[in-house]
Amino acid sequence: MPIDATPPEEGEILEFDGDKWVPTALPGDTTIRIRLAANFSISSGSVEVPITFTADDILYDPQGMFAIANPTRITIPQNGLYEIIGNVNWQGTSSGSFRQLTVAVDGTAHTKGAVLVFGSGVPPINSVYALANLDAGDIITFTCAHNASTALNLLAASGCNFSVSLVA
Repeated sequence: MPIDATPPEEGEILEFDGDKWVPTALPGDTTIRIRLAANFSISSGSVEVPITFTADDILYDPQGMFAIANPTRITIPQNGLYEIIGNVNWQGTSSGSFRQLTVAVDGTAHTKGAVLVFGSGVPPINSVYALANLDAGDIITFTCAHNASTALNLLAASGCNFSVSLVA
């Protein structure tokens, strides 16, 4: 058995492909983990804005659920029950009274997480959690809306995280 001269990364799983050891995902690991690398602006007016991801945002995606050609989409690779999680931290402002994070499946809202805002400048946090039976090819999007008088940022440094995982 030849041994590759390149050592594996910490935590990397290898499999033998008949010729050499190569990196692989965990068997059946259908998960994507995303964390915004930069602030993302949501326009004012309570219109739901899809969150656009970049290659720098993708932390883990062994099944290729994200494609830069469709940066607002996560595409489901196989049928099953999926856990969908989103957390965003909003820029603080005294304007407006609500912030909202929504998970949509094929363009239809599935789960909404809304928070009412009281006080001046406190940066609210939105979270959304869903379990959904999905089919291969279904599209997941995360959208945000608010009713502040100006555009607001989702604050990357405070942790805006998203994940979609096959659980059964």
